[in-house]
Amino acid sequence: MEKSTFEAIMELDAFGKATTKLLKAVRGTNRAYERADARQDLITELALHRLNNWTDAMVMHAIHDENYQLMVMIAYAGKDAARRHWSADARQNAVAEKVVDSGMAEGVQQVESPGVLAEANEIVSVIFTNTATREWINSILTSGKSETMAQYNQSPRQFSKKMADGTARLKAHQDTIEQVRAEHEMRPLRAERAELLKLVNIVESESYTDSMVQDWIDAHPVLANDLVDVPAISYQKQVIESFANAGNTDKYCMVNNVYKRIQWYNKR
Repeated sequence: MEKSTFEAIMELDAFGKATTKLLKAVRGTNRAYERADARQDLITELALHRLNNWTDAMVMHAIHDENYQLMVMIAYAGKDAARRHWSADARQNAVAEKVVDSGMAEGVQQVESPGVLAEANEIVSVIFTNTATREWINSILTSGKSETMAQYNQSPRQFSKKMADGTARLKAHQDTIEQVRAEHEMRPLRAERAELLKLVNIVESESYTDSMVQDWIDAHPVLANDLVDVPAISYQKQVIESFANAGNTDKYCMVNNVYKRIQWYNKR
């Protein structure tokens, strides 16, 4: 893409908000991380992944039309960038030998990020059918090399031999690993879509009341805030805290965003 296209993306409110969220997410473990770093990581994530099949004309048209899909892609690019940082932190904190090109955060190692650990555990459970081997690798992931060697009474040579066997098995199942990762990424999206469909059922119900929407909002504060976090909604706080007293235009915009987001999920 042209430099001017990237600059246009970086001027969007959605980009600024995603940058702020990425900054907060990463600074929890890296205090040296600055807003400029977050901006660069976010635009790189968009260029290499979320928007890699988009042309300059497509992006500029989406910006002009305030295309909802583009705004959602920017938000999720921020989440992707945060996950990549957590994976990088896990690699830097490695306490076991690297499993080169294994697909498990580039190594079987102690993992501190819950998201990375959950994904690694899924990969281990699918690739390794032997219960004892699974438990051994999970020990490395959660406790590290030294504690695992002590727990299993292993010498450095024994540990290295078992690690080499694990490496070979992981290398032989790269396609399976990618499938597990894709499923891991899609699972929270499907869960979010299911919750949005519940709101659609409320809105389309013959017994609809504003209080029913308020109950849904109170039960889904993070998702609800994402839905109202758009310039078109003038009084976002009121929509969240008192839906019944919010302006009709703001209420309509939030509900419209629900349908747009479900449509976006359906295309994935």
